[in-house]
Amino acid sequence: ATTIASEITALPTEISKTDAAKVSAARTNFDALTDAQETWVDAASVSALKTAEATVAVNQSKAADVAQQINALPSDGLDIDTDEEIAAFVKTKKAFDDLSDSEETWVDTAAAQKLAEVDKKTVIDLAETSLTAINEPAPLPSAFLTLAVNNQAQQFNPQMQLRSNGNLLDNQPRLIKELAID
Repeated sequence: ATTIASEITALPTEISKTDAAKVSAARTNFDALTDAQETWVDAASVSALKTAEATVAVNQSKAADVAQQINALPSDGLDIDTDEEIAAFVKTKKAFDDLSDSEETWVDTAAAQKLAEVDKKTVIDLAETSLTAINEPAPLPSAFLTLAVNNQAQQFNPQMQLRSNGNLLDNQPRLIKELAID
C-alpha cells in the first residue's frame, strides 16, 4: 500500500500522453489491492489518482476537439480564402496554441503536422496587420525637405550630412530643391 501511495504521489500534475501509462499503472496497482490494503492508502493519494485520471480524460477530450478542427481545415493553406475558412483557421490555431505543452502531446501527430503545414502557407490579411495600399498618393513633403531647401537639414545618410564647416555639399541644395514638391 505504501508503494502504491508513493507511485500515485510521483504522478505529475500536468499529464502528457506518455504520463498516461503511469496513471493507468497506478490505477491497476491500486485496484489489485484488497479492501483491507486499500485502507492503508491515504485519502490524499486516492484523490490524487482520481484527479490524474480526470486530467487524462480532459486532455484526451481537448486533443480530440482540436484534432477534429484541424482535420476540417483544407489540406493546403493556399486554399483558405473565404471569411469562413479564415475564421475556422484562426479559431483552430488559437485552440492549438492555447493547449499547454503536456496537452499538445495528446494531439495526433499527423494533425499537428497538418496544422503546421497549413499555417506556413496561409496568408491572412487581418485589419490590424494589413498594410496600406501601394497605390495611395504620396504624402506631402515633410518638414525635412523644407529645412533641406534652406540648407538647415541634417540627415543620417552619410552622403547628405552636414560637413564639419556646417555647409551642405555643393550639389545637395540643388538636388534637394529638385525633390521639393510645391
